[in-house]
Parts: sequence; structure tokens; C-alpha cells
Amino acid sequence: MRNWNLNINSKVVQYKEEIRIKLKIFLAETDETSFHKLISSFIETYEAKESSFVAYFQSNYINRTKKWASCYKKKKAGVNTNMKLERWHRQIKYEEAGGTVMKRMDKTISLILKAIAKKLLSRIISIKRGKLTPRVALIRKRHKTSLEMGSEYGYIQCVKKHIVTKTQGESIFTYDIEEGDKTCQCTIRCEECYICIHSFSCSCVDYCVRFIICKHIHFIHKESSVGEISVETRREDLEHSNHNLVVDENYNEKHEIEKDAIVPTLHNVFH
Repeated sequence: MRNWNLNINSKVVQYKEEIRIKLKIFLAETDETSFHKLISSFIETYEAKESSFVAYFQSNYINRTKKWASCYKKKKAGVNTNMKLERWHRQIKYEEAGGTVMKRMDKTISLILKAIAKKLLSRIISIKRGKLTPRVALIRKRHKTSLEMGSEYGYIQCVKKHIVTKTQGESIFTYDIEEGDKTCQCTIRCEECYICIHSFSCSCVDYCVRFIICKHIHFIHKESSVGEISVETRREDLEHSNHNLVVDENYNEKHEIEKDAIVPTLHNVFH
């Protein structure tokens, strides 16, 4: 992006800000088809207006899009972020150490152990009283968003794959959704749709980076026959059950084992 900005300043005469925005869109686009359509539209639009920059862009970047475009990086290397690591680093540096530079090894180790102990204590509290995690809260939010998705969205249903399309102006964005493990009963789930995070996978940023059930999965589940079948199956299971809720019989036992493993660690740290 730095090289692009330098060449925009030196080669572009009139449409600097517009081209800068277009290039950022290229970098963020995760769908190959939409990416190539955006590139073609960009060249057609600015080839006559800003020929110098377009020539530079074509000679240096068009012939090697697989090296820099997100749509290719995601497919080959996977979308990867270090947000959780950065958050943990920030907590240790600023919340625990107060922003000071730690020079002594013994104090640093002690500080890290206390930070870990706080995490473990927080986990015990959440086991005891339950906790609405940010991920589950986001899943519920995406469910509500999917109910408001209008006519600009459409879908193509295949055997094991579904495609959600979004029309925005002259552009068409597509998101590939593949079916996964429908029998999984993990806790990262949408109770209204009766699906968990492993039931479907999507090519959007919400699923790939945040690892939540995105609005596209909710949309497919709502609109397609897959959703109707799974909801109906789930209802039949509930009708044949003697309980109103489906409960993991080993749920409490697993939490007790986890708590028993955490408590001695806390005892060693604080004493």
C-alpha cells in the first residue's frame, strides 16, 4: 500500500482519493470472481483518465495478483490473524505491568503467573454461573441481521454447497457456503436455527477470521430446504425426548474435572 500511495501522489493527476479507495477494496476482496470484475472495471474506468498510473499498475501488479490479493492468500495460506495474541500482550503489558518495561526476569515470571491465575479464576466463575461469550453474542446478532437481509441477496443451492449472492450497484459479491458436521452439539451455536459453528462453513471474513456463524449461513439456513429439514428433525427429536432441553449428560462432569484441575494451580500461584 505504501508503494501505491507513492505512485498515486506522483502519477495520478485528478482522481487520487478515488483510486486510493478502489485499491483498498481490491486488497479486502476475498472472492476471486468479484476481484477480477473489480480489476477490469478499474482499468476500463481509469485507463483514459489516469493512463500513467494504470500502466504502472498493470505492469507491476496485474500479472502477479496471486502474490498480493486476499482472495488468493485465503485459499492457499488461510486467513490468519494474531488479534488474540496482541490482546494478551496488551493485558500483560498495560493491565498487569502498568505500561512499565520489565527488566527483571523473576518479576516478569511472577507477573505472567498472576495474569494466568486471573484468567483461570475468571474461567471458574464462568463455569459456575455461566457466561454469554462475545462469540455467542455475535452469532445472535448475525441471526437478527439475517432476518433483515433484503432482495439484494440471493442464493444458489447445490448438493453440498450453497452460494449467497449480493448485488451492490454494478458489482456482484458471492460467498461460498459448504455443509459440515450436522451432528455436532458444541456450544458455539445458534439455538434458534439449531445449528453450530461446524454445521456450515462460509468464505466470508466473519466466519474465516471471527469464527462465528455469519449472516450468510443464517440466510441459507432460513431460505433453503436444508434449514427446514434440520429444524424439523430437531423438533422431532425434542418431541420424542422426555426433557424440554437437550442436555449433554457429561457437561457438568467435564466442568468439574476442569475446575479440579484449575484450583490447585490457583492455590500454588497465590500462596
